[in-house]
Amino acid sequence: MIYALVGAAGLQARARHAYGEGHALIIGMERFGIDLRRYLVVRAQLGLFAAVLAFLLLLVLGIPFPALWAFLVFAAAFVPNVGTLIAVIPPTVLALLSDGPATAALVVGGYFVINFAQDHFLQPVVMGSELNLSPLVVFISVLAWAWVLGAPGALLAVPLTVGLVAIMEAYPASRGIASLLRNAIEPVPTTPDDPDADPFTTPDPHDAPHAPPPA
Repeated sequence: MIYALVGAAGLQARARHAYGEGHALIIGMERFGIDLRRYLVVRAQLGLFAAVLAFLLLLVLGIPFPALWAFLVFAAAFVPNVGTLIAVIPPTVLALLSDGPATAALVVGGYFVINFAQDHFLQPVVMGSELNLSPLVVFISVLAWAWVLGAPGALLAVPLTVGLVAIMEAYPASRGIASLLRNAIEPVPTTPDDPDADPFTTPDPHDAPHAPPPA
């Protein structure tokens, strides 16, 4: 990650020098950056939703330090799937030590219901709206990337899908497929010279039409 951050500092300038200011690949990467920032905002919103519900649950059950464990739920929301497992351990142990197995089971069950509602109902709708991805695409992307990359694929499914769609929109041959994956139709920036031309090919000057010879 450190190497990636250091290398990305001058990547935009090098890409503009190599491909030109209006190259579609650069436009697609800029769009990916915008969508990635939106994704982080969405994760924060989902984490806040889960944290509030977890705080109310722990407060009702009388678990010590409910605000601390609710903050842990919010922080763990940026790590999908695995984050919930990490966040549920401390309050469950406290519940087991203070009130017994029944209260610990209620904590685990409550966290499971909150996570299930967040991941299977709220997350596809919110991400589909904010990232302009179909809720079905968001749901299937987790399964597809998990099958391709395993557990890391499940964690990075939405960012990888956002980047893939952004690059596909920048390439005319796959722009139609990218439109099918979007939740709503929106204009896609294209190259300024010829929006229908292939942005990954450079026109050959020898192919330009020649002027007719003078009579």
